[in-house]
Amino acid sequence: MNMTSLKKIFTFKIKDAPELLFVTVWVFVICSIFGYVFEVTVSYLTIGYSEGHQGILYLPMTPIYGLGFLLMLVLLDRIKDYKPFTQYLFCSFTGGFFEAVCGLVQIYFYHSRSWNYSNLPLNILGLTTIPYAFIWGLLGFSFIKIWPFLRKQLMKLKNDKTMVFTKVVLVFLLSDAILSTAICIRASERANGITAHHIVDQWMDQVFDDELIHDQWPGMKFK
Repeated sequence: MNMTSLKKIFTFKIKDAPELLFVTVWVFVICSIFGYVFEVTVSYLTIGYSEGHQGILYLPMTPIYGLGFLLMLVLLDRIKDYKPFTQYLFCSFTGGFFEAVCGLVQIYFYHSRSWNYSNLPLNILGLTTIPYAFIWGLLGFSFIKIWPFLRKQLMKLKNDKTMVFTKVVLVFLLSDAILSTAICIRASERANGITAHHIVDQWMDQVFDDELIHDQWPGMKFK
């Protein structure tokens, strides 16, 4: 895929591949950390404690926020001329739909669930709720409004040294995500009585046992 094709997809005015990499990585990092802080804060305010909002193993991040805001950024130019309330509704639908899709992917591919809203009013298959979609709308609408300022600040930081650092961060993020995914898949297998078939499974069973899984992701349920 060439840069012309990428510019048709990423409508937030990228200039070249390095800028695309820089923007994508740091928007994902910033928004994922924001999502973690947001969910921890909401938990403390509503139930008095925090429970398992870290989406990957080693970093205090909730990746669904990073991916969700990147999706809204991809769609930004397609809604920039809409009225503010229409933009808000669009962000609400996009965020709610994306949360539901992520939940379905986890259920059907990883045989686990990290959230279940079945006991809440106006829920959709327990994967999201109308009120939560409206919260997504508020967050997404706020994000696209501050994006021009945020992009300007990011571009001030972009240079050869920060590009090298960005690539290091990307490698670490991908490594953490791959390891976290493998751990969850193996935990699901253990929950379903599937024994370790090779040395990697045995290593994960020893190092990342059920106690660690419960401590790291206490809200995760396995099918």
